[in-house]
Amino acid sequence: MISLRVLFIAVPLFAISIPCIAAPLAQHVVVIGVDGLTAKSVEKADTPNMHALMKSGSYTLAANSVMPTVSGPNWGAILMGSEPAVNGIHDNEWKLDKNNPFPTIFRALRTSNPGATIIAAYEWLDFGRLFTNQDVTQRVNAIKSALQKDTSENAAAHYIAGQAARLIQEKKPQLIFIHLDMIDHAGHTYIYDSDKYNSAVGEVDGLVGAIVKAVDAAGIRENTALFVIADHGGKNTGHGGDTPEEKTVPWIVSGAGVVQGVVERLQGDAIEGFFQRWRQLAHILDAQLRGDVGPLLDRLQPGA
Repeated sequence: MISLRVLFIAVPLFAISIPCIAAPLAQHVVVIGVDGLTAKSVEKADTPNMHALMKSGSYTLAANSVMPTVSGPNWGAILMGSEPAVNGIHDNEWKLDKNNPFPTIFRALRTSNPGATIIAAYEWLDFGRLFTNQDVTQRVNAIKSALQKDTSENAAAHYIAGQAARLIQEKKPQLIFIHLDMIDHAGHTYIYDSDKYNSAVGEVDGLVGAIVKAVDAAGIRENTALFVIADHGGKNTGHGGDTPEEKTVPWIVSGAGVVQGVVERLQGDAIEGFFQRWRQLAHILDAQLRGDVGPLLDRLQPGA
């Protein structure tokens, strides 16, 4: 079984050093990536499950996206720990170089622990272009045939969350990354931070709660670290620019290996912030980056 430990809590924009002795072991990591979740909506919408994780863990509501504030470059930055100038992802049209794929957090864990169960469950199909089949044990996506003719507005998000909850209970993965896209759709359709948008945020909060319950049902809660993160915000019905509404996103982490009560409300350098996020994930996964995948970490350094 893989041993996972948080070596520090690095809120997206500032590394906050935490003595290792203060952090219990974690054996599982659940990342819930909510596309288009604005920081403001976490406070304005009905989000009891997110707030429960904030209370029991650490968080910031002042993280910055990388530019441009669109999904491909930002999920790439989170998974790869590098800026678009390094990983080459400048828009949503980017395609994976199958002969020389840029390494991800999935690859780091796979290299460190070849037997790890790593799952990616994603609503936005293009999220699946960011990594290779070899990096993960299983993919789950929201292709139309999987929805069993459910044509309701948010069927895909509910399907992905439901499948993720099932797999957490059945397989108890070392790492599962769950991507939910319905809030971004709500922003494009109803205006970001509007009442209807915030209603969708509340619905996703319910999915967060269901995933947390699955962790409980699997009997692994005390050994699990849970993340709720976002790629970008939005303004009016779009995003891609550099306004605070588009750039400012939440970053919440709670559970095993997480020091409670670290709250960061200041903003800083977005590029360094994303690298610190990757390092937080890498350290919580305890991939022994100083050794067997040291060259990978070197490659992921900003400006490398």
